[in-house]
Amino acid sequence: MNDTGLCSGSDYWLPLSAAGGSDRGPAGFGEQVSDFLRRHGRRPRVLVADLDAGYSEDAVRGVSSCLADMGFDVDLAPGGISARDAVEMAVENGDHFILVMPCVQGKTDPAQGEDRRFEGVKVEDVQLVNIEAAAFRDLYRSSQAPEVRDALADRLAQAFAPRLSRLPAKVLSEKCYVEGLLAGNRRVLSQVITLLESRLPEHREKAEEVVRRILPNTGKALRIGISGVPGVGKSTFIERFAAKLVDGGHRVAVLAVDPSSTKSGGSIMGDKTRMSGLCRRPEVFIRPSPSGGALGGVATRTRESMTVCEAAGFDVVIVETVGVGQSETAVASMVDFFLVLMLAGAGDEIQGIKKGILELADAVAVNKADGDNLERAEEARKDYESALGLLLPPYRAWRPVVLTCSAKTGAGLDEIWETICRHRTALLASGELGAKKRKQAVAWMWDLVAEGLRERFYRHPTVGERLREMAGEVAAGRCLPTEAALKLLALAEK
Repeated sequence: MNDTGLCSGSDYWLPLSAAGGSDRGPAGFGEQVSDFLRRHGRRPRVLVADLDAGYSEDAVRGVSSCLADMGFDVDLAPGGISARDAVEMAVENGDHFILVMPCVQGKTDPAQGEDRRFEGVKVEDVQLVNIEAAAFRDLYRSSQAPEVRDALADRLAQAFAPRLSRLPAKVLSEKCYVEGLLAGNRRVLSQVITLLESRLPEHREKAEEVVRRILPNTGKALRIGISGVPGVGKSTFIERFAAKLVDGGHRVAVLAVDPSSTKSGGSIMGDKTRMSGLCRRPEVFIRPSPSGGALGGVATRTRESMTVCEAAGFDVVIVETVGVGQSETAVASMVDFFLVLMLAGAGDEIQGIKKGILELADAVAVNKADGDNLERAEEARKDYESALGLLLPPYRAWRPVVLTCSAKTGAGLDEIWETICRHRTALLASGELGAKKRKQAVAWMWDLVAEGLRERFYRHPTVGERLREMAGEVAAGRCLPTEAALKLLALAEK
């Protein structure tokens, strides 16, 4: 990494936000993370597991936050999870490592790399990382002083550094992936999504071939996009809603997208912690993914991930977006039904009236309509209903509706599912659902074209030679950004 905001790649240059981690930790550790990304096509991903539930939530989140600052993608396991379930969760997440929080009862011997809690558990495709309890003693403090975090980062980097350099990459044949998907194998499903998320051209080519082969077995699932501002209760809603669908005989896949840091590129994905009850049900597959800097609240390969979930036999696929407000529009071009969750009494009524995310909604649900908030939720429902009345309906056969619900009590969830079913029936009868899917296929094509052009730009040999130089010129004020961009684009055309 350097002051031009670029990070050296093996055959091309990547923007820093798309490449390695920060400089937190020992000198050179950020470059190790960058090198890992270049070799594996994605960031090192780790599941943080407190098997004994012996640590405070602040302690676990403190470790996770530190790892994200170091450039890792971090999954949080529910506290008290068993060793067997932790391994299974890590494999389905596509994690490279499991960071095992030290046992508070002294049942482990980190010095010898042993953890007796994993005795009898088959650990494959993921490495265990143990750290001595002393590394966490300061996390019991309520405040996180910079020196404490720096000391923890050093300990974590020392534990991960040797593993980052020697972790092998495991890739199967297209035939194994296709047969595994069509057989409903969850591990294969996870591995294919991992391939889709990789930046390596050889991984992308293999994943695209797999998607091409399974396409005849897709297209029948109901795709639901769920968006809303942070704090609206998306995860709680999805857990309660998906459980109700499973009770009704459905198999549900949940693709949850979490934001990536614009500084380190790392992310913290706590979806399975927030959906701890749902993730243990065999009829449900939950895959958290980092946004990786993609706009629109989704990850770059969300469309393909939905497709492989359909091929694996899930008849309802739910996409939970990042939740950043008015820019959450990309998911609407990928799903059959787009549900926007809103809050009452939090200033969202005014934001909701603005065009953007609201005009793309097939339904709006005012969440947390329970207790003392019930009356405010009903008032908000009327406000949103009036706002939607001012917008041109997106379909001839369907006018967006506004509902109230409570993810806490389950009130209104049956009505939301009935609304989704009525929407599908109406659009099928009018032929608009088919037209929508055809339009989405074209949008998918254009997104792939834009992505391909971007990758070819960074791989162009002449551009690669001049990229750092031009970035340095801009940083030093000797060249205008517009001038530099035009020069680089001109080089890419040659």
